[in-house]
Amino acid sequence: MRQALAGEFDEFVAARWSALLHLARLLTGGDRHRAEDLVQDAFVKLWFVWPKVAHEAPEAYVRKVMVRAAARSARRRWWGERPVDQVPETAVAGDVSA
Repeated sequence: MRQALAGEFDEFVAARWSALLHLARLLTGGDRHRAEDLVQDAFVKLWFVWPKVAHEAPEAYVRKVMVRAAARSARRRWWGERPVDQVPETAVAGDVSA
């Protein structure tokens, strides 16, 4: 039984990966790495509820997880580096490395 569920899950992932990655890229502003992380995290969450949603609406579940995670991420103020034209001459207050 468990192997049958795992097989169905693998088939679902293989069939829907590229479409969900496309959605994730739209949700992350085109950032491929964040999009891949978003899809992978959603599939991990799907795995834990797969027996419950496998025969109902697994894609709807994954899409909902992705949209909510992307919205949480967008609300965060900082999730990457910001390039600057010039490196500042003085250390920032609180920076003990200078």
